[in-house]
Amino acid sequence: SEVNNLFTALNKIELRLKDRRYLVGDSITLSDIRLFVTLIRFDAVYFNHFKTNHKHIYESYCDLGQFHKVQLQFYESWE
Repeated sequence: SEVNNLFTALNKIELRLKDRRYLVGDSITLSDIRLFVTLIRFDAVYFNHFKTNHKHIYESYCDLGQFHKVQLQFYESWE
């Protein structure tokens, strides 16, 4: 199902972020921005509204959660 495909992709991204700060390279890219936008909405919107409720990002994905925190700090520093 599409939900299973989503969580398979999240698992792959989690593994990729295990030993790196960004998805590609040593600095933020458009891929990081797009992932951040998805993650920031995931638990609040997708989890309930779109029934992608297998796992919460903040509870189940340590490296995605850390990525989210780093990106949030990056965007907050622009203010």
